[in-house]
Amino acid sequence: MKNKEPSLFSLAKYTNLEITMESQYMSAGAHQAKLLEKFEKNKNYIKNQVISLKIVSAVLMLFMPMVSFIIYFDILETIGYYSISIVGIIIVYSMFIMVFFIILMLYIILFGLFTISSLMTGNAFKWIQTLPLSQNKIRKLGFITLFRSQGIMILFMIFSFPIILLITTQNLVTFFMSLISSFLFTIFGVSLLIVIGERFSHLFSEGGTKSAKKNIFRILSLLSYFIIAFGSGLLLNILYGATENLIYIFSISPPSEIFLFILSVIPFPLAPGFLVGLTLIPGEAPAIVWMFTIIGVIVFALITYLTYRLAIKALKTVSISEGVSEPIEKPLEEEAIEIKLNITNPIKAYIKKDLIASSKDYQSLIFILMPIVYPLVLLFTLSAPISRDVNSPVGIMILWASIIGMLMFIPPLLVGGLLSIDESGSTVLASLPVVPRQQFKAKAILMLSIHSLSLILISVTLSIQTQSILVLFLMLSSLPIAWSFLLIIFVLKIYLFGKLKHKYVLEEVNNRHKIIKWIGLIGSEVAFYFGILIFNSLIFMSFGIFIAIFASLMVG
Repeated sequence: MKNKEPSLFSLAKYTNLEITMESQYMSAGAHQAKLLEKFEKNKNYIKNQVISLKIVSAVLMLFMPMVSFIIYFDILETIGYYSISIVGIIIVYSMFIMVFFIILMLYIILFGLFTISSLMTGNAFKWIQTLPLSQNKIRKLGFITLFRSQGIMILFMIFSFPIILLITTQNLVTFFMSLISSFLFTIFGVSLLIVIGERFSHLFSEGGTKSAKKNIFRILSLLSYFIIAFGSGLLLNILYGATENLIYIFSISPPSEIFLFILSVIPFPLAPGFLVGLTLIPGEAPAIVWMFTIIGVIVFALITYLTYRLAIKALKTVSISEGVSEPIEKPLEEEAIEIKLNITNPIKAYIKKDLIASSKDYQSLIFILMPIVYPLVLLFTLSAPISRDVNSPVGIMILWASIIGMLMFIPPLLVGGLLSIDESGSTVLASLPVVPRQQFKAKAILMLSIHSLSLILISVTLSIQTQSILVLFLMLSSLPIAWSFLLIIFVLKIYLFGKLKHKYVLEEVNNRHKIIKWIGLIGSEVAFYFGILIFNSLIFMSFGIFIAIFASLMVG
C-alpha cells in the first residue's frame, strides 16, 4: 500500500512548533536551562504555548476594537456639547480611527516579533530539506508556516475592527471603507514585521554575539521593542485624554480646509483613517476631500505593495539554505601571538559582566530598562492631573507620597532581574574563586545607579510638568529613601534565599517557601514606606514643607 504524502499544511504544524520553541529559547536569556527542563518534563509545553499565544492575540485584537466602541460614543457625546465645524469633525474622527489602526499594528509587531525572528533564521526548515520535497514546495511551506503562526491574529485584525464599526454605526459604507483600511494596515504591518524579524534574526543569531557593533544594535533594537510595548498603551491613554481637548480647540479655532487637504493626502498613517472618518460624519463630505483621501490611500497601497515585495523576497530565501562551497586554504604558518592580560578591580569586572550579559539577554535588559522607562510613561500619562493638583504644599506632599509609592515596585524588579543573570552560569561561577562580598558590592552599585537615574529623571520631569522647584528638591531629597527600599529588598533576599552554614551567597540555595518569602520581602518594603509616610506627614503638618524636605534627606 502506497503511503500518502503529508500535506504542506500538516508539515507547517511542526515548523510552527519549532519556531515557537526557538523563540521561547531565544527570549529566555539566563533561564534557558530551566526552559529546557520544562521541554523535557512536559511534551505538550510548546503546543500549549502556541495555543495560548493565539488565544491571547485574538482576544487582544478583539478587545481593542471594543474599546474603540466606548471612545466612539464618548466622541459623539463631546461633539454634542460644542459647536464644531464639519472640517473639525472629520479630523477628530479620522485621528481616532488612525490611532487605533496604529495600535493594532504595533500589537502585531509585539506578539509576532520573536516568533517571526525565529522563522527568519531558517533553522526550522533544515530538517525539511532532507525530505523528498521540491524547493518550490519548501518555499510554499515558509508561507504556510507564517500563516499558521500569525493567521488568527491577522484575520482578527482585518475583520474585528470593521465588524465592531458596523455594529456601532450600522453603516455599510463605513464597514467597507474600514475593511479596506484595515486590510492595508494589516498587510503593511505583517510585511514590516517580516522585514524587522529578519533583522532581529541576524542580531540574535549565535554567530553575531562577538561583534561590538552588533551588541550596540542589539541593545537599540531591544530598547525599541520595549518602547513599542509601553508606547502602545500610552498612545491609547493619550487618545482618550486628548479627544475632548481637540474638540474644544476646534470649537474655538476651526481648522482650515487647506489643513484638512494636507492631512488627508498623507499616505501613512493618515489617509486610511480619513477614508473611514469621512463616512462617520453627519451628511456628505466634500468631494474634494474624498479625492485627496483616495489619492493618499492609493499611495499607501503602493507603499504597502513595495513592503510586501520585500517581505516575500525575504520569505522565499529563508526556507532554502543553499550550500556554500568554501575554497581550500593553505595551512598558515605558525606565528607567535602576544597575549596581554589586563588586571582590573573585581567589582568593576562584575559590573561589566552584568552589563554585557544584559545586552545579550532580552529578559535581563527589560529588568534594567523598566525601572527607568515605566515611571516616565506613567508620568506622561498622568500629566494632566499631576499639573492640576500641585497648586498647594498639600498637593505637593500628596504627589510625593504617590511617586514614592510608585517607586516601590522598582527594587523587586532590579533585585530579581539582576540576580537571575548568573543563573545560567552558576556552574562556571562555582569553579571560580568568587568572593560573595565583591559580588554584593558590584550588584549594589549597579542597582543603586539604575534606581538613582530613575528617580532623577522622574524628579526633573515632575519639576517641568508642575513648574515647581519645590517638587524637584523634595524628590531629590528622597533619593536616600529610594536607596533604602532597594537595600532592604537586596539584603533580605540574600538572607532568606542565600544562607549557607558559614556564609551568605547571592545565588538562590534555599528555595523552600519561595512565595511566602517574597511576600515577606514586599511586606517589609511596604511597612517601611508607610513608616516614612507617617513620619514625613507629621513633620510636614508641624513644621512645613521645607523642614519635610530636610527630614526626608536625613531619614533616608
